[in-house]
Amino acid sequence: MSLLRSWCVVLPAAMFLLGASASAATYYVSNAGNDGNPGTSDAPFQHLSRAAAAAQQPGDTVLVMDGTYDNEGVVSPGFVVRLGQSGNLGNPIIFQAINRGRVILDSMNTSGGTDCNGAYSYFDLRNSSFIVIQGFVFQRSCDEGIHSNDSAHDVLVRWNEFRNIAQHTVTDQIGRDGIYLNNSEYNFTFDGNVFHDIGRTDGVSNPHFDHGIYTHGNNIAIINNVFYNMNRGFSIQMADGAANMLIANNTFVNGQANGDAGDIMFWGNNSNVTVRDNIFYAPNQTAMTQYAASIYGCSFDHNLIYAANGFMSGGGCSESNTQFGDPGFMNIAGADFHLRPGSVAVGMGVPADVWSDLDGITRPQNKAADVGAYQFSSAANLQIVNSSRGGSLLWYVGDWWTVNITGGAPNAPVVVTVGDWSGGVGTTDAAGNLQLSGQAADANLGVSHEVWTVGGVVANPGSLDIAVLP
Repeated sequence: MSLLRSWCVVLPAAMFLLGASASAATYYVSNAGNDGNPGTSDAPFQHLSRAAAAAQQPGDTVLVMDGTYDNEGVVSPGFVVRLGQSGNLGNPIIFQAINRGRVILDSMNTSGGTDCNGAYSYFDLRNSSFIVIQGFVFQRSCDEGIHSNDSAHDVLVRWNEFRNIAQHTVTDQIGRDGIYLNNSEYNFTFDGNVFHDIGRTDGVSNPHFDHGIYTHGNNIAIINNVFYNMNRGFSIQMADGAANMLIANNTFVNGQANGDAGDIMFWGNNSNVTVRDNIFYAPNQTAMTQYAASIYGCSFDHNLIYAANGFMSGGGCSESNTQFGDPGFMNIAGADFHLRPGSVAVGMGVPADVWSDLDGITRPQNKAADVGAYQFSSAANLQIVNSSRGGSLLWYVGDWWTVNITGGAPNAPVVVTVGDWSGGVGTTDAAGNLQLSGQAADANLGVSHEVWTVGGVVANPGSLDIAVLP
């Protein structure tokens, strides 16, 4: 067993609004919990809806332990978690997976027909404000992953995955989306999310109504996101009234196989839109398109396009500093869109008020930036030594170990994977270094095959086999 397996750490609820509140409470949710519990770490709630009902004060935090959480018996048109509470500037109310990507919010739709047997969506934001939703996997909703059709504002949606949304027969022309915002929503940031396989499976010939993000909203930042296999609509659909939008450092891959042009659609009155430092990989025809749109103040600059005819179908947006070329992703088939050494995407962008990438790695603000969701990182050097026995990779229970990581990306997450388990164990410092130490225990007995990554890049050497004996 890995020496580091018990070292999973809580990801920071990073938001530019964060502060501290003396009266704030922290509530915990676990599949092994009970909604009659007080919601402490030792006696957690069982359901996220119960924790949401408790977290009503600015600065309150809900931490959700690893596992798959069902729809709590809710079916469409119902919502599993309905918010309405609000934090304030400096003290948002936070809903966070303790370990990013290891909490699955499953709305439980398995119907292939027009009727759903799952929830409409998992979160309904209603009139909430100053909210953070971070680190979850949203899957199998009947219609949307997150629904916002009232007057929510000042919301950060960060480090989530939206997948297999609306995977059923839909015969109408009403869109199904990862996230929906109406024209009363404002001040939303979508940072570091992954959207894929969203939309109907049958019911309309050549469907193009289902999208990653559908927004009428105002003051919207869409940064560091990855969109792939978006073939039932657009990765980003701007609808009438969408205004003051920054779409920066996103990666779009193989969108719109159904025949429509573009990964981004303009429709209706759209104003003050900046599309900068993105990668558009093999979109159909062009990177963007428009339909019956009146576009005011749109700029498209420092974007990388591969295997497309141009930057926009239909006009209405100024263009500058576009490059065409293969970005050199690590593994497209495996949905790994980190950049390889020598990628044309490295250093071709400009700073766009995007301070870190999808992995949390700091982006430079004083020199040319990398485009796309991932800042390029060279491989770090990894050394694990048995400090009790002179460097051997063979341990006995009670031996002390030391991990040294050098030359990695600065301020980057360090993750160790052993079989089907993985967990964050720390973050490199400003020089790209990290040191950890500990002691082999009975729980570590056996042989582990470990792979370490720093900022998403496998460290050198690529893997290590470590044995712990009694």
